[in-house]
Amino acid sequence: MLGKKPSITIVVVALLVVFLPVVAALQYRWLGQVSDGERQRMQSSLKSSVDGFSRDFDREIIRAYLNFQIDSTSDNDRYTAYVRSYDLWRRSSGFPGLIGDIFYVSVSDGSAALSKFDRAAGKMEPVEWPDELAALRQKLSETRKSPMLRAFKTSVDQITIADQRTDHKEDAAASTADIMLQGPVNPLDPDIPALVVPVTSFQSKRLPALSNITPRSSFTIVKLNLECIKNEILPELARKYFAGSEGLNYNVTVVRRDQQGGVVFATEPRSAGPDPSRADATVGIFGIKLDQIEEFLRGELWHKAIESQRGNRTARVLIRSINDHQAELSDGPVALYEDSQAGQWDAIVQHRSGSLEAAVTNTRRRNLILSFSVLLLLAASVALIAVSSRRAMRLARQQMEFVAGISHELRTPLAVIRSAGENLSDGLIQDKGQVREYGDLIQSEGRRLTAMVEQVLEFAGAQSGRKTFELQPLDINRIIHSALESCKAEIDQGGFDVETIISQELPLVMADGNAISRSLQNLISNAMKYSGASRRIVVEAVPARNERGDMMVAVVVRDQGIGLASAEAAHVFEPFYRGKEAVAAQIHGSGLGLSIVKHIVESHGGQLTVDSAPGKGSAFKFTLKAASEPAAVSAT
Repeated sequence: MLGKKPSITIVVVALLVVFLPVVAALQYRWLGQVSDGERQRMQSSLKSSVDGFSRDFDREIIRAYLNFQIDSTSDNDRYTAYVRSYDLWRRSSGFPGLIGDIFYVSVSDGSAALSKFDRAAGKMEPVEWPDELAALRQKLSETRKSPMLRAFKTSVDQITIADQRTDHKEDAAASTADIMLQGPVNPLDPDIPALVVPVTSFQSKRLPALSNITPRSSFTIVKLNLECIKNEILPELARKYFAGSEGLNYNVTVVRRDQQGGVVFATEPRSAGPDPSRADATVGIFGIKLDQIEEFLRGELWHKAIESQRGNRTARVLIRSINDHQAELSDGPVALYEDSQAGQWDAIVQHRSGSLEAAVTNTRRRNLILSFSVLLLLAASVALIAVSSRRAMRLARQQMEFVAGISHELRTPLAVIRSAGENLSDGLIQDKGQVREYGDLIQSEGRRLTAMVEQVLEFAGAQSGRKTFELQPLDINRIIHSALESCKAEIDQGGFDVETIISQELPLVMADGNAISRSLQNLISNAMKYSGASRRIVVEAVPARNERGDMMVAVVVRDQGIGLASAEAAHVFEPFYRGKEAVAAQIHGSGLGLSIVKHIVESHGGQLTVDSAPGKGSAFKFTLKAASEPAAVSAT
């Protein structure tokens, strides 16, 4: 015998059960690869942003450093030289407020004289050394004793200086030109902060060699405006390189590198300084770097410097490549400055999630949650489809059983009525006593038919949602006696003993009298059908309270019949459901009665429950709200 073929639903569910774990594993792997790629992209982007942040900040510092290189041959008109440099700075810089006070320092015999550039007064005015420059004064005063300058040479493939008036060209020999730029060993004082620019004279019309520089201890001190750095330059660069669509993606903190440390700037105020060990990137800033100086050697500022150093001649410098190396220490100024520390401050960059790795992990976690939520939703949908399919199949089976059962229930009383009617019509029954018995039989079967039709109509009304109940304050005692009176014939015919236990002083209940009476009739009829050999039924009404503490009235219909198993008790209120014992005992019924009672009780704001055990009978209890006012109320 061939086995029964599995349904399409079972096949689909089985395939999805296999398919979903495979998709979950693939998604986990793919998201891991996506996270690795995202990590590399973010690291590369961060490196580019950090380099750009450092480059742009140092470019402003170098621009100021190169701009204020003054030739010492202009001692007679030093003020004019400073005016020219200052005005050029104001025109060309994107942050003109970066430059504060400008001083000229002349060192002689271990002492340093200070003059201040006063643009408003139109002169260089000798001033006393302010306290903030005291440490720098000490360093500059000792330049002769302990040279603070280093010498660098630059080899240049070709340098051409063209005199545009005479078309005369002076070519420096390849790899022999020295001293492209002057600078001290430490051109930056981060404590002030300030630039320290040496003043050097060129003595040759050619680009000078190292031996042609006249040693001279003169310096320009350019104070930098720390407020401009903190409130303008650094915030703008942070927004430029670290901002996203929702603000800054990274927190940027600039700290001093010296022993005192200290936070110079922070995009996110902190109670304490950042932890460099947790930084995603750290870069030195606030330094004079050779690679960036080379960029300026090709630009406008270097052309301007050469022009000023060669008098009224117009010079054009062509530089193809520059290679620097450190020379021996010398008593004179130097060509280029190289800071191995690459800056006086550190910019510490940390992702706002705590770290770049944490950001990648959080993104991956969100993607995993989203992906697996979709898969979980799909799995839940499959489960719901399976459950709904089984429920629909069970409902269809119950409906078929209901049709079969109701057909049988209708056929039996109709057959009895027809048979009795035919006997009476044919004159087979002449005795008045027998005629009365036939009449009682027809009346009983008619009531049975009426009850079945009313149940079907009641169920149809409940399912349509259009059934309404007129609630009003009623005496539950009268409703109980009305229901018992309606069931009297059935009770007497079955020989049942019905005991009523009604508490004294019960409150009125808000109820539709006819609906509650029909519900009680259903429960009493149900108790009689499943009472087995027992003929005792108890109907009890007692006060009760619900979970919210509202006053209720509980009505219990208890029998001592065959009872229900716990598995069946969970389904007993479902439409068309009939227990195995009822089916096996061929107890007539449609399976609609308890479902209808549940609908009526819940429409009244109450609850219907069952307490049952096999062989020990069943107790069905429903609750009704106590009446709080006598006015009639309508409910659905």
